[in-house]
Amino acid sequence: MGIGITGSQNVVHDVLVRGMGGHALSVYGNKNTVVRSSFEESLNRGPGIGYVDLHGNNNLFANNRVHNVRHLGIQKGAQGNVVAGNTLNTDINFHDGDDGRNLISGNELNTPTDNTFGGFATGAPNEHRAPGSGNILINNTGSNARASKRSATFNPRIAYTVQGFEIVHGSNIDTDSLK
Repeated sequence: MGIGITGSQNVVHDVLVRGMGGHALSVYGNKNTVVRSSFEESLNRGPGIGYVDLHGNNNLFANNRVHNVRHLGIQKGAQGNVVAGNTLNTDINFHDGDDGRNLISGNELNTPTDNTFGGFATGAPNEHRAPGSGNILINNTGSNARASKRSATFNPRIAYTVQGFEIVHGSNIDTDSLK
């Protein structure tokens, strides 16, 4: 494992984690900040391995680079996290029973050809718990190298939510919000 955080109110900044055999980052604690860092090349991207992983609550993950890892996973009770302003070449995956109310905003996702998920994903219904309610995805951009996997969730003017195992089209912020 690269970095594992179990405590609260820690700060990780300007760090490079590269070539891990497992997770590049796991955050189990609360109110932690991870900024301006790079998480690259988790060498074992098999089932359940090779993530940048948020499990805790009220953490900030901002202005980071995530490259060649299996998922940026938000799961197992995670709630109230903010994932903002990151550059990723993997999906952001509400993977196994997050508790909701996570904000995903201003990220650029450019998923590679070997990524079998769209830009935003959930775990499989027959293998994982459903994501929690109140997750908001807004102002994210990017593309997926597999044309068949292009995701409408890259429209930065639409606010999306997660309902069950689906990423759901929400409000158009140009016409439906704050008038």
